Amino acid sequence: MSERPELADVAQRRGRISAAFAFRPDGFGYRYDRRDEESFGGDVRFSDLAAPSAYVEVTEGDRALRWTLIVISGLALAATFRGGPQPLITALYAAVAFALVAVLFATRKRRRVSYVIVPSAEMNLIVLADDQRDAILARLEDGRRQALSVEIAGREPAIARDRLRQLRRAERLELVPRADVERERSALAAARFQQNGPSETIQFEFLPDRLVYSRGGWIDGRRTATFRYVDLPAPVVASETRYAVLPGAVLIAWLAVFALAAMASLEQLRGPGYYVGGEGLKHALVDFGPGFVAMAAALWFIERWMKLSYAKPYPGVHVLKDKKEDAILAELERRRDSALRALAEPDPALTFGEQADRLDRLLADGALSKDEHAAALRRAEDASDDHELDALFAAEKTEPPVKRRLLH
Repeated sequence: MSERPELADVAQRRGRISAAFAFRPDGFGYRYDRRDEESFGGDVRFSDLAAPSAYVEVTEGDRALRWTLIVISGLALAATFRGGPQPLITALYAAVAFALVAVLFATRKRRRVSYVIVPSAEMNLIVLADDQRDAILARLEDGRRQALSVEIAGREPAIARDRLRQLRRAERLELVPRADVERERSALAAARFQQNGPSETIQFEFLPDRLVYSRGGWIDGRRTATFRYVDLPAPVVASETRYAVLPGAVLIAWLAVFALAAMASLEQLRGPGYYVGGEGLKHALVDFGPGFVAMAAALWFIERWMKLSYAKPYPGVHVLKDKKEDAILAELERRRDSALRALAEPDPALTFGEQADRLDRLLADGALSKDEHAAALRRAEDASDDHELDALFAAEKTEPPVKRRLLH
């Protein structure tokens, strides 16, 4: 096991957010502050930190882009009601909006606020995504790994089942360096899906034992979380509908800007009195009727484009209702079912009673049929008391070490 790197105080700052770590041998002091919003802190032990798979990666939405779109679109819409040379005003606001959005897009990486949420027993820790991010996470994971490894190693196993329980707990707590986990993750990634909406993308990365789920976009930010297949509850038939309000509102505002500008320009071209009286009404229907029909069709299209429908089979997992929905739901259920069925195999780390309780839960969850449940119980009973394994384990513990002669 690698030695823990030298501990030191670390401070991070990004925009309005700051975080500080004061490391000690058994833990660290932590302080988080978001200007004018919230602040908290306290002492945290390494052994209270969650496993790396519980980390959540977050990228906050671009506030500058959001407010730029709202303000420029509102100003452009207001200007169209004030009269004047409408084509020139519209072109000016359109050019300003395009230039500002281009500048914001070019500088988005420098302004982006991203961080990793590290759960602990007392609070959620925020590790900002800067040059110190990887070093801080490595310290947290190394301290946690050593603290838990010492705790597990300090309990001397009496029989083989106790040792298997220790190994199982070490595996469950992910006492493996993060770099090794990332290498395995990149090598074993088997299936990926991506769904695209008006203001967000949803990505599904199916790994052998877990799902890496990411959802978000430039405006609203992004959130990435991990779900173990065996921890997913039974799927439910639930749905949610929402609207991509900001992108739709911006499109409608600019549609109104261009439509009003075109109408004002046409009125100036026709001259005064052209749309007055009975003949003027006919002229208005001829000139503006097709435009109103086109606007109604555009509004109908934008409303449908803004509307987003999701399936919600599991807590925290949204699946867009599109052509990929069935394939994603089928892959999720297949992998969950496979993970649960693997739990039905005999486990020498558990007593027969513990295995029977697990099999009963699998039966109630629908992962096993009654016949499969009965067969699994028989296999578990046969493997529950392996006295030969205990004897081998006891002999291995008591056997004196072999002395080797040294050649001089």
